[in-house]
Formats: sequence, C-alpha cells, structure tokens
Amino acid sequence: MTVHRVRLLGDPALRSRCVPVTNPRSPAVRVVVDDLKETLRDLKMRYGIGRGIAAPQIGAPLSIVYIETDRPWC
Repeated sequence: MTVHRVRLLGDPALRSRCVPVTNPRSPAVRVVVDDLKETLRDLKMRYGIGRGIAAPQIGAPLSIVYIETDRPWC
C-alpha cells in the first residue's frame, strides 16, 4: 500500500481514457484499491478533506472509484 500524489485538474493523465475493470477480484485491482484507500486517508489526515477518490487521480488509468461513507464502497 502506497500513498500517491493526487493529480489535480489540468494534469494530462486525467484526460486519458480509462480501462474498464473486467475482474474486480484480481490482485492488480486489489493493489490499486488499497492504494486509493491509503491515499484518501492521508488526504483526510493532512487536510481534513475527501470522501472519495478515483484511480486516475493517483495515476492508474482504470475505471475505479473508492468512496468512504459509513462503510467503504468501491
């Protein structure tokens, strides 16, 4: 699990086409979800903001969104 730099509006990586996830239980998808979780928690701890984050925001061109409500939802 790694905390990634969050890409901001204007970053060209956010304009690239994302690959749909065909197997949500694959180990590669699990790694990306774990990284999304750690990055979102880091944002909350540092800045007190964030309820959700998408994979392209950490540089992974996959169609994944991680949202934390009362219980995590991916």
